[in-house]
Amino acid sequence: MAQQQIAPHVEQLRLQLKESLLLDFDEYGLAEQFTGEFNSTFIGVRLNTAFQPIYDSEAGDLYGHEALLRPSLGNELASTPEFAFTYAEQAGKLVEFDRVSRTLHVLNFRQIYAENGLLFLNVHPKLLISVNAHGKVFERILHANSVPTSRVVIEIQEGL
Repeated sequence: MAQQQIAPHVEQLRLQLKESLLLDFDEYGLAEQFTGEFNSTFIGVRLNTAFQPIYDSEAGDLYGHEALLRPSLGNELASTPEFAFTYAEQAGKLVEFDRVSRTLHVLNFRQIYAENGLLFLNVHPKLLISVNAHGKVFERILHANSVPTSRVVIEIQEGL
């Protein structure tokens, strides 16, 4: 079987995530697609990012984009983010699942929107009270991918 050729920038990203962010491309199924976007398969759930534009309703100016998780099971059965996060929590992998999801969103935001606008990200409310270093790990993810923290708006999902 032929070994897949890995682009130098992807190999560098793999090393960054594995060493400093405690994320492993292989373990978390992060893969770069031919479009340059990333997706992931983690605990059997396929993760993709969709972006919704956020506009100033009065001026019509674009503020940025909200990253939305689009999970599916078996690459075919669409699921909801709520189901995916509940499944990850029941598997004891909520922290890792959140890190993979937010890293996926940051990678795709950087690839698609580069220097344009803010990135709006949702955070599972249980992570705010249960994980002490979570913010620092995410800050490293942002810095490693040249996304300033000033361009990220954290939204807390209610009811999860």
